[in-house]
Amino acid sequence: LSEIDRHSELLRMKPQFQDSLKPSDGLFVVLFISDFTMLQVAFEIYEKKKIKLKVISSLHHTIWIHDANPDPLGWYLVVLECHVISFGRGRLEANIFDESRKCVMTVIQEGYFQRTQENKL
Repeated sequence: LSEIDRHSELLRMKPQFQDSLKPSDGLFVVLFISDFTMLQVAFEIYEKKKIKLKVISSLHHTIWIHDANPDPLGWYLVVLECHVISFGRGRLEANIFDESRKCVMTVIQEGYFQRTQENKL
């Protein structure tokens, strides 16, 4: 059994926004998807422990683009893993795959998580 917390989502742009997308907007779509999902795994770890958070923010974001022309209308599988989470900080890694199972982007993000006052140690 893995000690790594993992979260997967299948995402695409909502249909009401698809008419405004150009064929060259695929990279922007995948970047938006990566930003939208990155801190979700760490948030779920705190939620499982019944710890309420007041602030969630990104400290560092590194992106490797493997395909500069992804389909802006396509579905994308985002597989996120949280390798480290301690002292209010987490390091997350995501791989984003297109419909043909090709990894189009890899993202590493460090996040900061501040607990609400009711969670005193």
